[in-house]
Amino acid sequence: MRHGGLQFTPLLLLYLVSAAVTLGLTICAVRRRYRGEASTETTLAFVGVVLSVSVWTVARMLELLFVDPTLSRFWLAIVYVGYGGATMSALFFGLAFAGERSRLT
Repeated sequence: MRHGGLQFTPLLLLYLVSAAVTLGLTICAVRRRYRGEASTETTLAFVGVVLSVSVWTVARMLELLFVDPTLSRFWLAIVYVGYGGATMSALFFGLAFAGERSRLT
């Protein structure tokens, strides 16, 4: 369904829920870290993963929402930033979680 320069699809709701969940996880992880309840490296890598996924899902949602090709391409470029951040953060999270903190330097 189109309305002006916007296109509404059922996928938008799923991306919105995903963004809300990952942003909520980010806030919870940051709070735990500042309370001293979590280790620094593992928590920082986890925050990187969920924050990158948040960027990824919000950008994908906005890419689908806008009909204008220029805006759609812009948000697609931001999606790739989220992909890259999530990939690298997942590697760091895996190393930190496995206890291989010496490899993170």
